[in-house]
Amino acid sequence: MGLSVWKAAEIAAKVAETSNAQKYRLGAVSVRRKEILSVGANMMVYPLADNVRGLHAEENAIRRVEDPVGINLVVVRIGWTGNWLLARPCDNCWDLICKTGVRRVFYSIDNHHLGAEWVNRKLPKRILEAG
Repeated sequence: MGLSVWKAAEIAAKVAETSNAQKYRLGAVSVRRKEILSVGANMMVYPLADNVRGLHAEENAIRRVEDPVGINLVVVRIGWTGNWLLARPCDNCWDLICKTGVRRVFYSIDNHHLGAEWVNRKLPKRILEAG
């Protein structure tokens, strides 16, 4: 990625602060080359009926990109004190990530580590350390 993965993760953490979710606050940033294409936080969506639907940060960011094929996605989950927590995408988000052609996913493990996974490739998981 042209944009530092850590800089994109910091932006994702700031986006997570905008989440209106009660339990988990996540932010996602989609990046292609050196350009941020979109950001998204997990949100509770309140339709007219009594049903409440959660919109995941990954889905929110991916759906805002006209052509998500080949993008990198950076996802960060923050705790209520601002610390970074594990943000590996859930099964439904992985399904969307695979179907839309996302190239690689980076996700927070803690304040000093990011996980990195290629999508639809048989490469091992990597863990990136800060600094």
